[in-house]
Amino acid sequence: MVRIGESSIIRNVIKLLRNRNFILILAFVLGLLLGRTATYTKPLTLPALALVMTVSAVQISSRSLLPLSALVRPILFAIGFNYLIHSTVILALAKLLMPTPELWTGAVILASAPPGVAVIPFTYVLGGNPTFSLIGTVGAYVAALAIMPAMAHIFLGGGVLSPWKLLPILVELVIVPIILSRLLILTGLDRPLDKWRGTIVNWGFFLVTFTVVGLNREVFLGQPEVLARTSVIGILSIFGLGYLIQAISKKLGVKEDRSASFLLLGTVKNSGFAAATALALFSDKASVPGTVISVFVVLYLVWIGVQAERRRKVREVLR
Repeated sequence: MVRIGESSIIRNVIKLLRNRNFILILAFVLGLLLGRTATYTKPLTLPALALVMTVSAVQISSRSLLPLSALVRPILFAIGFNYLIHSTVILALAKLLMPTPELWTGAVILASAPPGVAVIPFTYVLGGNPTFSLIGTVGAYVAALAIMPAMAHIFLGGGVLSPWKLLPILVELVIVPIILSRLLILTGLDRPLDKWRGTIVNWGFFLVTFTVVGLNREVFLGQPEVLARTSVIGILSIFGLGYLIQAISKKLGVKEDRSASFLLLGTVKNSGFAAATALALFSDKASVPGTVISVFVVLYLVWIGVQAERRRKVREVLR
């Protein structure tokens, strides 16, 4: 028989293993400690992100995606926040701080990346508008087929990136998950999945974070100058920009749910995809900006998650 004390310990352990912030921090620490094993999890990162996207999209009804004319506004906002605002900030900072052509190349690839898949699940965490975020994210990924090659051509020279190299990523991370989510809804399998959705999302991000940190642990432990320069970009383009978006949204009276979507679309890029693209097409050093920024994205998600939880508790106390 399990004693009362042991039962309590088991419940606390289970609760901890389902805690989003603990899981993300654990992934970062284990990535630094067990970096070599990340080579085994590398092939699983895109499927993990696709799974996260699928279970997140399940919460959005097909009816909310109609009419098609209603899709234009969130797509334009997503492109505006992700590319016109966030990309501009990254490029301006990189121009000042990236000392070598390889690091500049990595920064350009990062700036040209679409929003991160984390935008969808964390919209729920912040109490945002999930339909707005989903439509905006999908639209930004489609736009990335043209925007990424165009930015690479302007800042790095012609022929660097082709839309055909990006299309498989779009299919795997966006198109397939949306189709699967519709099938889950049609078959009624979304209801039993609902209980485990948060756990699936958290451990999906654990796998991605562990892999990204583990594959590049030498950057964090052995290249302090590069780490410091890229960290400045991460702090200013994510934490600093996020603060400005929240402050301006509040000043303009933007509704809280829409403001949360703006915040995520304007601060969270698919930096893991940027790092992988730079690594495949250029060099190890070119992947450093995307890699380091991935860690700051994780830290930022932990931070805004904690803030959202505090606000939620305050509201409960005031009721």
